[in-house]
Amino acid sequence: MKKPKIVIFALIAIVFATPLFSQTIINPGFEAGVGDSTFAVGWHTNQAETKASLELTADGQNQVTKISPSDNWTKSIRQEFDLNIEQFIKYRLSAKMKTEDMTGERSKAYLFASLYDDQDFQVNYANNRDQNLKNIPEWTDFAIEFVAPPETTRLRIGGALVGKDSGTVWFDDFELALLPFEPDDIQLSEAARNYLQEVREVMQEKALHKEKLNFEHIHQLMQIEASGAKTVEDTYSAISKGLRLLNDHHSSFLSADRIKEILGVDTVDIEKLKEDPLSHIEPEKLDSLKAAIDYSSGRIIHSKTGYIRVPSFTSLYYEGQFLFADSLQQLIKSLDQPDLRGWIVDLRGNPGGANAPMITGIGPLLDDKNTYSYVDSQGQPVSEYHYVEGGYKIAGSEEEDTLIHFVKTSYQTQKLNLPVAVLLNDQTASAAEAVTAAFLGQANVKTFGSSTAGATTGNEAIFLNDGALLNITTSYLADRNKTIYKQGIDPDIEVEFNRKVGEDLESDPVVLKAVEWMKEYN
Repeated sequence: MKKPKIVIFALIAIVFATPLFSQTIINPGFEAGVGDSTFAVGWHTNQAETKASLELTADGQNQVTKISPSDNWTKSIRQEFDLNIEQFIKYRLSAKMKTEDMTGERSKAYLFASLYDDQDFQVNYANNRDQNLKNIPEWTDFAIEFVAPPETTRLRIGGALVGKDSGTVWFDDFELALLPFEPDDIQLSEAARNYLQEVREVMQEKALHKEKLNFEHIHQLMQIEASGAKTVEDTYSAISKGLRLLNDHHSSFLSADRIKEILGVDTVDIEKLKEDPLSHIEPEKLDSLKAAIDYSSGRIIHSKTGYIRVPSFTSLYYEGQFLFADSLQQLIKSLDQPDLRGWIVDLRGNPGGANAPMITGIGPLLDDKNTYSYVDSQGQPVSEYHYVEGGYKIAGSEEEDTLIHFVKTSYQTQKLNLPVAVLLNDQTASAAEAVTAAFLGQANVKTFGSSTAGATTGNEAIFLNDGALLNITTSYLADRNKTIYKQGIDPDIEVEFNRKVGEDLESDPVVLKAVEWMKEYN
């Protein structure tokens, strides 16, 4: 009897792998051995650093493909196919899987499929990550189903493994099959159907890439995903999927319950927020709001350097934004001293939130030319913002400029031109990238670390009829020099960092590089 060939993924840090198709899948069971330029005939790894190879194990064992530990965050195998279709087509991707030692809380193994059009936009995707496949000691069959819309020109399939702790997953016998499909056979309640239509209309009006997207097909895919929905809540996962198909990598959906969690209160007046997203909180809810805020922190390090960690901040209430911004300026004031060498603003690990309180809070370290803006897909200005003494200014005509005051009394540092090092990493995102943009081009500023997450886009918050929120990406971020950032911000000085942010600032290599620059600057 033929011994099956399998794919093995060894995960020591964080690893991904990818499930494969049959029918047109090349070498679906890995029988064909090693290819000329890949680890197995027909297969590719996700990154050059991924160490994949075929091995023949001892008697009684299977031939395997092994991905060894390496420094890259994600490891996967994949295969791609060109498609030429004229209608919606349904596929089923299946494979055998088993796992071992997947003990990490975030460790997951799964199959996946990604579909793209001729613009390289993702037009659909599927995976079985939600099955939380961890304890599978014996070979087990798994499958995912997905629909390819007519504009699909390329299909990528594979297997993935992700997680912090060590673990192993095996894949074998990939197969891709066509399934019968009737696009019109979708069962939705009237409420669910109307809700999805409302979402489509918002997407079509606001989306960053609206000129390039097929909203009829995105709408149809959301309906397919939500088929069987009886309530509005039953459509939420389908909406999240539809937002991903906008291909801006930033749009998101928040239910009314999730908004309450973010605001840090038990109840929320959605109608009031619809009228004014920056509204006032009722006095009796203020204590719970204060307790929910993650305030900025800092101290003097390396004798004469003021270190400030700016965390994410998401409250929509004026009082929350005031508390965050004012406390940050007070922190700067408490660290300022006559013999200070410079400032470090640590934005590593900050996933974003609200721009205004972060920029207002860090405002004393910005010069008077700190304007940043958002532009549409054609590069035309949409909005412009900057910090001025005491608050955050939304620019318009002279009569329309809006100043939002977020601090009791603005603080001005004792020395105005001390060097400022801004620390970045791949988890610096969204509003934290906007804070970075406000600093870019300032003569006494240099950025350190690694490239940011790439959520360098502006979002518009739109409330739906049930109080849920569509956070639709509408624009790109630009700095004072009108440089547009579409895929994140690269640091001036790249520094490798492979541990927890804030763990040991005295030996942190990014901090050390920043301090070294400050000494030279002075």
